[in-house]
Amino acid sequence: FRVDREWTTEHLLPLFDWRHPSEARAVWQGFLLWSPGLYHPLMEAIKPHFLATAQHCDKLGGWSRRYSDFLAITALNQPDIFDRGELAQATASLPPDELHQTAKTLVRALKNEHKRQPGDYWENHIRPYLESVWPQSRRHATPSISRCFAELCVAARDKFPEAIEILDPWLQRLPYQGSAVADLYKSKSELCKRFPAPVLHFLDKIVSDDYYSLDELCNCRQSVREADSRLAADPAFQRLENILRRRRIELH
Repeated sequence: FRVDREWTTEHLLPLFDWRHPSEARAVWQGFLLWSPGLYHPLMEAIKPHFLATAQHCDKLGGWSRRYSDFLAITALNQPDIFDRGELAQATASLPPDELHQTAKTLVRALKNEHKRQPGDYWENHIRPYLESVWPQSRRHATPSISRCFAELCVAARDKFPEAIEILDPWLQRLPYQGSAVADLYKSKSELCKRFPAPVLHFLDKIVSDDYYSLDELCNCRQSVREADSRLAADPAFQRLENILRRRRIELH
């Protein structure tokens, strides 16, 4: 497309059209195989086919995850050739597994920006995406997406309280929460000490009664109490205490 736009537009780009399923399947798989970059002139030329691919992920086989990832990266970068409504509609059309992949892409993108300006990336990319592109229907609130969004809250660092406020409806109490609780305790920004009340609320939202990563939970609970001893009387704090006490008894 860069070398000969006219020839490519005539002979190759029509093959991206899902009205011809067998050709489109092969062409999209080949395109995604090479981890495509966001080249705006090409994306503008294949825009309708790119958006329609969200409804054909089942035909892409193992490359469907590459598409979900690329769709999320496209939305995060906010190219002028798309409006948020179009990207939101395509994202909502993704199958559950691919929507989970999209949530993982958000976590990875935010973590990758920490060495540069994570606060700005949250403010200018992640938050607008969550507010106007990510599906708002709670039917998408699966345990796997909840775990990703718990990690996203911690990855937001300085924006941790704001992240919880936005993602609170998606968080679920689960016996396993991926790396969220461990990341919370190990966070270089010492989130437990800086935001003890939001951290307590966060832990109460994501930790189920049969949660089993006791050391991580115990460390976070202790850091919260050291930062604000008044929170020890909070019902959420008492609930975490009871979980730890009961699990220790069970283990012994």
